[in-house]
Amino acid sequence: MNIVALIGRLTKDPVIRYGQNETPVASFTLAIDGFPRKDGTKHTDFPQVTVFGKQALNCEKYLCKGRLVGVSGRLTTGSYKNKNGDTVYTTEVTASAVEFLEWGEKNNTQNMRADATAEAARQNINQTLGINARWDDVQDDLPF
Repeated sequence: MNIVALIGRLTKDPVIRYGQNETPVASFTLAIDGFPRKDGTKHTDFPQVTVFGKQALNCEKYLCKGRLVGVSGRLTTGSYKNKNGDTVYTTEVTASAVEFLEWGEKNNTQNMRADATAEAARQNINQTLGINARWDDVQDDLPF
């Protein structure tokens, strides 16, 4: 069984190219935070993701550095010879689905920043109140 499911943020804008039969191919790298190590340091993985077809065009159109996405697909391994003649082994995720968890036009990062600021405010309120509720849930109970 070869199934991968990831959620992470793009480290840079997707790169699009055209493969055989002019099939669009988009590739990007995700930054995925892992569980903290025993010594408390953070660990981040940076898997390479490749997506094909219409979904690749949508990734190129709507995704940009910092956007949160969910990716499902499979692991693909390969190898090539570098300039020195050494064999380099690769592992990447070939996506069957890419879910846009943050929306907006690619060049409209202002909305994304506003959403991130609002989310940070919600988390700050939750920490202050000592609760794990969403702001929308708490908002209904406020008298003002």
